[in-house]
Amino acid sequence: MRQSRNSRCRFARSKLSEAHSLLASPNDRKGLRDLAQQSFETALHAPDDQAMHLNNLGYLFYKNGEYDEAIKYLKRSVKINSEDKRIWNNLGMAQCGPASLATVTRALRMRRMSFRPG
Repeated sequence: MRQSRNSRCRFARSKLSEAHSLLASPNDRKGLRDLAQQSFETALHAPDDQAMHLNNLGYLFYKNGEYDEAIKYLKRSVKINSEDKRIWNNLGMAQCGPASLATVTRALRMRRMSFRPG
């Protein structure tokens, strides 16, 4: 009985996390940045898909010009899932700040060549 209740709680937290993440995107598109950030941060409290929640929050900061904050979340994300190219792309863009696309592309190529998973 206890195990069944625990698994139901984990399932509910997972679905709640997913709902918060889904709510954040339209709020961001509508210019409701604070609500989007709050939803992404709430999604982080669930144990599932931490890398993507961190990535989403990092990207939100990147889009708003808060590069240092973006890098902080994106680095945490890449530590969890170093195989996801979207996370690496977002990290590269945040590290380049407002630089041109060509600069970002060069930085990502250099990063990819220097990163060798162990």
